[in-house]
Amino acid sequence: MRLYAAVTRATPDGKNPDGWIPEEKITLPEAVEAYTLGAAFAEFQENEKGSISPGKLADMVILTDNIFDLKPDAIRNVKVETTIVGGKVVHGTVANR
Repeated sequence: MRLYAAVTRATPDGKNPDGWIPEEKITLPEAVEAYTLGAAFAEFQENEKGSISPGKLADMVILTDNIFDLKPDAIRNVKVETTIVGGKVVHGTVANR
């Protein structure tokens, strides 16, 4: 829901369909970077997490859909299928794809 809000600036209650402060909309790649690399940088942990790179913590989620193939309004319907923390599955399963 946070990526959806960052990209559309729409509110969950539907009261602002064109976006709350629409000039603050950002692109999906910008939003993903803000929530991954940006968050790690803010914690002074960009060398440990924030991207899928050798030597970094394997913290990630597998989603039901490729969010980059969706229209912004559809992002809110995507669910987390699997959560991996420190390289271990803590929610869901990792299916062979």
